[in-house]
Amino acid sequence: MNSIKKTININNRFSLILLFILELTTLAKAQITFYGDSEPLKELNTPQNEDFLALDRFNHRLLFTRESGLSSDKNSRSLILSVANDTPGKIYSDDKYLTTSGSSSTNKQILVNATKYERGRYYSEIVSIKNNQPDGVLTIGNLDNLAPIQSGHLSADGNYLLISAQKSNGYGVEDLYISKRERGKWTMLQGLGFDINTAFQEISPFLAADNKTLIFASNREGGFGGMDLYISQRLDETWRNWSKPINLGSPVNTEGSETSLVFFQDDDFAYYISTTNSDGYGDINKIRIKAEILAAEIDSIELAPEIEPSQYSAMFSLKDASTNFTIQGKAFYFQESDTIELSADENLLILNELAAGQQVKIEFKSKGYLSESRKIGFNDLTEADSDVMEVLLEPLSKGNVITLKNVLFHRGTANFVAGTQSELDLVVEMLNENPEVSIFLKGHTDNFGNERLNTKLSEQRVLSVEKYLISKGISADKIDGKGYGGSQPKYSNEQEQTRKLNRRVEFEIVRD
Repeated sequence: MNSIKKTININNRFSLILLFILELTTLAKAQITFYGDSEPLKELNTPQNEDFLALDRFNHRLLFTRESGLSSDKNSRSLILSVANDTPGKIYSDDKYLTTSGSSSTNKQILVNATKYERGRYYSEIVSIKNNQPDGVLTIGNLDNLAPIQSGHLSADGNYLLISAQKSNGYGVEDLYISKRERGKWTMLQGLGFDINTAFQEISPFLAADNKTLIFASNREGGFGGMDLYISQRLDETWRNWSKPINLGSPVNTEGSETSLVFFQDDDFAYYISTTNSDGYGDINKIRIKAEILAAEIDSIELAPEIEPSQYSAMFSLKDASTNFTIQGKAFYFQESDTIELSADENLLILNELAAGQQVKIEFKSKGYLSESRKIGFNDLTEADSDVMEVLLEPLSKGNVITLKNVLFHRGTANFVAGTQSELDLVVEMLNENPEVSIFLKGHTDNFGNERLNTKLSEQRVLSVEKYLISKGISADKIDGKGYGGSQPKYSNEQEQTRKLNRRVEFEIVRD
């Protein structure tokens, strides 16, 4: 990508002005068009974790799983049946099978992806459920998932089973695989190839009714948040050649994690899981779509209307988070291999190419402050003069306590939500640039559940953060910490809206 840089004078508020020229590539054939904003399904969402979606095509209903175990050492899930204008009901729950799960259905059969931990490793199964009871295990060769989570999808015609699994001969962590029904039996798993699979995670596949259009979630580089949803088109019968996956973009993908998008062919809405505005736990969202999936060959996918190239701008003002005083600083622009410093005497950046769904990462820095990064996409830019976006930087003053807002853990565990450790990379950078600074980590939970287990969980999360920082080269001597459980609430525990803010990890600045 060629970049052209010019010099302008910064205004007296020290705002950093970024002007972008967008040239959006026009693609020939629309497949999915989003209308309006996404909406949470308030009647289905709970403070617990809704995490996998599937379609009951026989009864035209939405299936989803809900995490029901809240302790630090157990995460059981239940398979829930959602009926329009009716109360959702549990249709199956069994710790043996639903330690992790995703599901698909055809006719009156429901398939549940399951993993069991035995003899020091994970074992995978795909269990058939009929009348709320196990009805046998599918025989699929080469199903040796090494990960604790397995998600999947059964095609509308029942002939193709897509599985997300971590295998010893895969491309990275979880990859996408296919098993085909031939003569009444399922074939061995076959990888979908390097067009789809990467060194990162590919999970929650969904195959549209044309058996060619694939939607899946990945935390590959260049996304909006932890996990993003992508769309791709199968190009031949090998199932290994695909069009370049395209990020579904805003308003679906956000700074949180979006996974498990599904829709019925004749419905007005698509449904998907998002952690945005849900304290890192999954909620079910819906968004209006126009589905134009055709059985015939489709050349390409259009995710945004064609627009004429024009100039867009985003304005930022750097401020001290403690005093709200305006401060001076610098911004750094990242995209692929390009790193360009935007400073007070050089802060006009022109991008020759930025397609819909793409983003640029801007890191804001000021001496004596913890840096902050923001991802800026097409929807954040305006043709007219935009409002100034305030960027608050936390001072590295002794005793200042800084909350790691975007470092998220899976509910009831000390395991990071994939892709949310990027804020810790800023802490690594800060400690490397300020050798006189050490930190004291503090782990907190809300006051729900067993007090002893809450304290243990908060200690485990502090340890996870400490291990991550040490893995990035930070000396253990510069890090100390403690878990406080629910003993130090920062907000009211009376309502979930504020109670979730008490589930946090923070660090106090210690200076020599």
